[in-house]
Amino acid sequence: MPLIDTHTNIWDVSLHMSEKFLEETRRARTDPTSMDVTPERFAAAIKPCDNVIAFGLRFAYTGIDVPDYFVVISAVYGTDPDYYQLIINQRAEDREK
Repeated sequence: MPLIDTHTNIWDVSLHMSEKFLEETRRARTDPTSMDVTPERFAAAIKPCDNVIAFGLRFAYTGIDVPDYFVVISAVYGTDPDYYQLIINQRAEDREK
């Protein structure tokens, strides 16, 4: 029987979450677990899965903004540093607009 993760997320806290959101989160959480879901962490989490449905979150008013291209590039190219740099460059271009 295939193992399917029907809801997983990938993001980089430094790129996709506002400081206000992080402050609120720190107040609400009692453990110091990192919220970063880097390509490496994502790859390790989904390794046992046969299929994965990954979500980007775009909730501007809450301070979370994970564009679709980040999810796609991360899911397809994983931890390749050249592609991760592409993501960071695209995010910088988005912020300039």
